[in-house]
Amino acid sequence: MGGPTPHEEMVEQATAEGCAQQNQRALLVEDDRDMRRLVGWMLRKESLEVVEAEGGVELLDWINRTAFPPWTTRFDLIVSDVNMPDLTAIEVLAAMRSTVSTTPVILVTAFGDARTRQEARELGVCAVLDKPFSRHDLRAALRRASLARIDARVGEGAQAARSVPGTAELSPPPA
Repeated sequence: MGGPTPHEEMVEQATAEGCAQQNQRALLVEDDRDMRRLVGWMLRKESLEVVEAEGGVELLDWINRTAFPPWTTRFDLIVSDVNMPDLTAIEVLAAMRSTVSTTPVILVTAFGDARTRQEARELGVCAVLDKPFSRHDLRAALRRASLARIDARVGEGAQAARSVPGTAELSPPPA
């Protein structure tokens, strides 16, 4: 009958392109310097501009600085370690839930237990990657994040983002 809806076309385009859009900015938060360098390299290989931070306090600071005027450029993506010495990513996201509600978040963890995944799900995190992870795993999470961002703009929730294979199954928080 009819062709694809505008939303379906946007989702298809995002799936094909992933997050590799010019001028997309990612905030990378990781307390381990070597891991931060590696993940930063992976994100840059996907054509993202990367701003690096070392811990939860810096994550909170960046969110506060970029969420309110006069700052006009927000992050298109946040990639953060869960467990850091000062504040966990879960604590920061819980405190800043309304501020980052439309920014896709990918969490990475060496301790991916069920409780962490449940908390992430409730906070609207689009993917949780267990360390160690491959570049392929990160790409799948980036596709998922890209779809979540498009869905947030279109207003249809994260339904399409949940169907991307290769990432942890996280459904949106209940309404």
